[in-house]
Amino acid sequence: MLDPVTRVAGALAFHTVVDLQARRVLEAHTEARVFRGYEVILKGRTPTDAIDISSRACGAVGERPRHLISTGIWDDAEAYDGSYASCDAWGEPRQTTPGVIVDGQLRTTRLTALNLGMEEFVDHSFYEQWHVYPFPVDPLGGPLSPYHPRNKQTIPHPTQKSWKERYTWATAPRRDRLAMESGPIARHWITAAAQRLKNPFIAATGDGLQIELPKGATPALTLSWKIPARLNTLERGAPALTMLPTAIWSPTPTCSRGSSTCAWGRIA
Repeated sequence: MLDPVTRVAGALAFHTVVDLQARRVLEAHTEARVFRGYEVILKGRTPTDAIDISSRACGAVGERPRHLISTGIWDDAEAYDGSYASCDAWGEPRQTTPGVIVDGQLRTTRLTALNLGMEEFVDHSFYEQWHVYPFPVDPLGGPLSPYHPRNKQTIPHPTQKSWKERYTWATAPRRDRLAMESGPIARHWITAAAQRLKNPFIAATGDGLQIELPKGATPALTLSWKIPARLNTLERGAPALTMLPTAIWSPTPTCSRGSSTCAWGRIA
């Protein structure tokens, strides 16, 4: 038993039963010990507040299947209009490509397809199951599950802990009923595999990313990241090292491409 796990933002416990002679894990449960209530906190706030508040949540995992998901970040100011109707069109030019990876293979880069498959379950969580589903379809008429986050209601219901019933304040978000990895490794992996990035300093090669840092106070440098064969905690942390230069060389909405007063990236 590891309780608490201190290397995450939130009280987490890990309980497992292991047969040491047979070298087999017989039972394994992770438990979020604290109700943080981000959905409740965000009610009535502006959308921009969600960025600052929800970013305080995080998680940690060991090795897991190669299922990844990302909505992408860093919009192209000339493509973005904020509408759901055209989100596939403005999503693809993002400087990290949106998409879904299943078993290591790219399945889609369309934001609408990504959204339709989302669900969130509370079977083993300290919440009541909601029974009102106000959004049976998305704004384009695509079918939404009753368990889609848009239909979700956050109804805390703490009870006595039971490993067979309810034991955690964490919920179980899924895409097509699969647990997915997000964060820097998902953004890198999907961008590399999709090969749709248009940036003179960052090349998506299909099997990784190459990031060119031009000469400044230090000599010019090329950073490389390769899609890993396995998805584990070590590989999960590696892309964070190259996310900063990726952000530096992503375009800003304050200048246009080809402008005489600013470059493509953040440095004029």
